[in-house]
Amino acid sequence: MPKVVLELLRRWLSSPQVEVGEKASRVIGDLLETDCELPPPAALPSLTGTDLVRRRAPGQGRMWRRLFHDREPFGLVLALARGEDPAEDVKLSEHQLSLAQGRILRVLPRLASLNIVEVGTSQFPELTGSNDVGLLQLAALRMVDMEDTLMHLSLIDFFETLVSVMRVAEQSHRTMGILRDLVREASKDDQMLKEALRSLPDRTVPEESEQLRTFIRDIMSARG
Repeated sequence: MPKVVLELLRRWLSSPQVEVGEKASRVIGDLLETDCELPPPAALPSLTGTDLVRRRAPGQGRMWRRLFHDREPFGLVLALARGEDPAEDVKLSEHQLSLAQGRILRVLPRLASLNIVEVGTSQFPELTGSNDVGLLQLAALRMVDMEDTLMHLSLIDFFETLVSVMRVAEQSHRTMGILRDLVREASKDDQMLKEALRSLPDRTVPEESEQLRTFIRDIMSARG
């Protein structure tokens, strides 16, 4: 099983074939959705390419622990996000790196809606810099080359999806703190992201727009 997980992660992030990445993203998302130990959410919007599995009961969390509490697979994801594969001693091409980073950004909102604490903290501070910095913060704040226009747009799309799903996910003081800190840090010096988030309610169905506007205003506002 450990080797299967490592190979799945490797193929997911290193394959140059778009369809392989899409299928692997769906498999990983579905596995973690089914395996999530937290109670199922009441309702979440569908995410393009990663529709949610409507689970009816909490899972056992084994896949989550394997991915986020085991140094080897967690370190592999971080390495591939930088364009490196330590086991095979190869570097990803620029095209493969863009694909890998895009795949991470697309799956993270789904995982955050399931358990943002797990993706927003780390068991390996020596890899992330802090226990309070997880895959979520690394991907959203450090991974993307902001000079790459397409990747910057992908990052903006990531944040739009993230705030949309987190509005209807189970919320607590801790989960909202992680989200607020992330959004505020990312939008601090990114005017394009700030404007995209503020205008997102205007591009949302009318029955949800005002609730989303209030939610975004809350997570973007400065602390009192």
